[in-house]
Amino acid sequence: MNKLLTIVVPVYKVEPYIDKCLGSLILQNENLMNQLEVIIVNDGTPDNSAEMSREYAKRYPQTFRQIDKENGGHGSAWNVGLKEATGKYLRFLDSDDWLTNLDLLLEKLSATDADVVVTAMNTCDEHSGETVAVSLAKTIGVEMPVKSEEFGGNMSNFWCATYKTSLLKPLHPLFLEGVSYDDSILYIVPHLCADTYIAFDFVVYNYLVGRDGQSMNVAVQTKKIPDMFRNYEHLRGFVQKHAAGEIDSYVDEVLAHNRWTMFNVIPFVADYRLSKTYMRELVLLGSLDHIHTKKYHRYKTLPYRLFWLLEKLRNTSKVSN
Repeated sequence: MNKLLTIVVPVYKVEPYIDKCLGSLILQNENLMNQLEVIIVNDGTPDNSAEMSREYAKRYPQTFRQIDKENGGHGSAWNVGLKEATGKYLRFLDSDDWLTNLDLLLEKLSATDADVVVTAMNTCDEHSGETVAVSLAKTIGVEMPVKSEEFGGNMSNFWCATYKTSLLKPLHPLFLEGVSYDDSILYIVPHLCADTYIAFDFVVYNYLVGRDGQSMNVAVQTKKIPDMFRNYEHLRGFVQKHAAGEIDSYVDEVLAHNRWTMFNVIPFVADYRLSKTYMRELVLLGSLDHIHTKKYHRYKTLPYRLFWLLEKLRNTSKVSN
């Protein structure tokens, strides 16, 4: 039976989360389950995660299969999954997250031919248990041109998007390997390569936040600044290769947002000289004048050493409070 949807799940050090993740992909409806392909990519995990996930491939061999590989990082696992995917559509799912309404998503996928299918998401705090629904601005329900004003932001990233596999496969290897934030490319790919999208306002992706060591943690980000620079160059190179004519405002905003993120993290680098070097490199990437904040005003008006010291003091004050 031809598969309607492939879900790629990378596995690395996720023992506490893997059962919830993979368990969310088991459907009671046998017909829908048969339309689903789950590719588990064991990225050389040193814990028992891979053995736990292998049980799903044994119990549900028509749906789950596991690929074991040497550790190469998140992006390398996604590249393997992209290469192996056979479904008409493709989703990426990190193994500390989980899906809901998968049966409803499959029903919607069977009735559309849009390049990108957009759904809502939840963010779930691991410590507080708080869940925040990130809904769509509009419920569309009909195919629209991908450059429509309603299509933007997180709607194109893997939390909210299901991609037509034929859209991404020609781009393999799509993701940078051996770096963090490799999913950033998905903010841009649909805008440059897709023609149509369709949006539905029900939650599919549940994104766990608050984990120690998570890539969005500021302490982690300061160590990952070289990765941010590499990802920015990857984004810019993709745009130069695939943009037909002038870059549209959304893609320009994505690049500007990446510069803004780096600007906010660089002052927290402990070593002054390294922080200053990073800031000089950032300025060479493009204008920062879109950053209309008090922090940017301080950067523009103060000597960098004083700016760096003040930001460190402000950050220390926030932590202590």
